[in-house]
Amino acid sequence: MYYYEGGQQTATLAIQMAESEFDRITDVLGYSPFNRTKIFVYNATSDLNQSNVGLSLSSEKEIREENLAKSRIEIAYSGSAATFRKELTREISRVFIHDMLYGGSIKESLQNSLLLSVPEWFISGISQYIAEGWSTELDSYMSDAIINKFIKRPNQTAGREAGLIGQSVWNYIAERYGRENISNILNLTRIIRNEQTSISSTLGMPFSRFLKEWREFYTSNAEATIANYTLPQYDFKIGQQALNAPNRLNQFKISPDGNFLALTRNDLGRSSVEVINLKTKRTETILSSGFKTLNQSIDHTLPSIKLIIDSFCAIGLPLELKTARVIPLHKKSSKTDINNYRPISNLSVFSKVYEKCLLSRLNHELKDVEG
Repeated sequence: MYYYEGGQQTATLAIQMAESEFDRITDVLGYSPFNRTKIFVYNATSDLNQSNVGLSLSSEKEIREENLAKSRIEIAYSGSAATFRKELTREISRVFIHDMLYGGSIKESLQNSLLLSVPEWFISGISQYIAEGWSTELDSYMSDAIINKFIKRPNQTAGREAGLIGQSVWNYIAERYGRENISNILNLTRIIRNEQTSISSTLGMPFSRFLKEWREFYTSNAEATIANYTLPQYDFKIGQQALNAPNRLNQFKISPDGNFLALTRNDLGRSSVEVINLKTKRTETILSSGFKTLNQSIDHTLPSIKLIIDSFCAIGLPLELKTARVIPLHKKSSKTDINNYRPISNLSVFSKVYEKCLLSRLNHELKDVEG
């Protein structure tokens, strides 16, 4: 375990989590690695992006492949212990699976990669299944994909979609045929070097039939959900994005009076906070920061609406949010006479929302004092 100055507490937490998850991971895989795994823990995603590991490589994918070949893990603490445990378990599982299928050295990895090339869903899916098992995100994605008829064959997926499809495949195998067959498939894949043949031989059916039953399993689950669910009616849509889209909507907060909605976006590291007037449907961007980064890890927890509000409570509103835009409004008579206009001051939408939130908090505190 390696860590930077000030990261001893995070490193200690990582050690405890890794030790507690080791037996479960090796039990599912049916394999224990021969090489020692090195774990580099960073205090934040920004620290991870400043790492000089793989400095000579051109992409994050190449860095990941080198880390796997060297049994090396780089992980940043994102602020949530539960999320950190899942990410750590997923990365440890990925290293163990790579060691199991390709060997634990760069030389062995290069030699075996010429003979064995498994699709992205295979390794991403099993490592994600070990870390999470069944999850609400998995259930929501599969139901949505089946209802809207955009579900793909596993070999046609990539990125987050490959991870979720792969997770659904391994979850189905565990639910339908027993978890012990996961290790049987992995071990057979290492021997015969073909994942489809390994699944067919282990489960005793053609791979095409397996995929059909996998789809039917999640279709029946989705239909059961639809039967007890009523789609909400809405007259305003913020936006729609694909699963692998770089621009993500992260957090939503509604003002106490229900008139405003604050949301955060993160587009490959370029983040922003927007406030939408739900009556007028007008959107105002109140904060933007960061830069787009194509080959680095992205901290999707930023920006945090709560941290912004708390900082304003501590140091006050920025001067820009106290400044009004004055617009002259014509009252009557000649438009060439300045005396026939009255000034209208337009304050920032966010400052209005913030003042209402602060008023609600003050009223709550005052009621407690009076009580």
